[in-house]
Amino acid sequence: MCHVRKSLLGLFALVSTTATTSLRSQQSVNDPSAIELAASRAMISSDPLIVKAAARPGTIVVSPAFATPRTAPGTAVAQVLRPAARGLALARSLQARVALFSEVRSKCLKCPMTGAELFLRLSNPEVNGTTARVTVTAVFNTGNQRRPTSYETVEFRLERRAGTWVVTGREQLGIS
Repeated sequence: MCHVRKSLLGLFALVSTTATTSLRSQQSVNDPSAIELAASRAMISSDPLIVKAAARPGTIVVSPAFATPRTAPGTAVAQVLRPAARGLALARSLQARVALFSEVRSKCLKCPMTGAELFLRLSNPEVNGTTARVTVTAVFNTGNQRRPTSYETVEFRLERRAGTWVVTGREQLGIS
């Protein structure tokens, strides 16, 4: 188990480094996409079950809808969508795809998500000079029949340092 976890974390670190370099070269540090990517990477690496869910490329889904900031489980703000190009850039950097939760949610309550192992919904980053906050909710398949999916919502605090956004704090807002 420990060896598998180290392998998954190593794979994630490689993908994350590549995604950061790619995104940084394409966008300004003031672009909210860089904040969203840093927070998404922090969320994906925060829990062994989330790391495992994110290990296979193509099984991560990013919501096009913004989450309500500082709420768990990060419900979507009605009719408020991330700009399409920004959502696609984030998804591409995470080796993910963009879809609504209704497209991956199982029809039965006791079943895992279909077509995804990990679903991410982020609030629109709140930027104040060199600091930012963003709320991220991860819904993931657990592999457990009693509780096939679980979620965690975290508000990340970030700071711009040397031309990149760095996570400086996190507050867990909810977990199941």
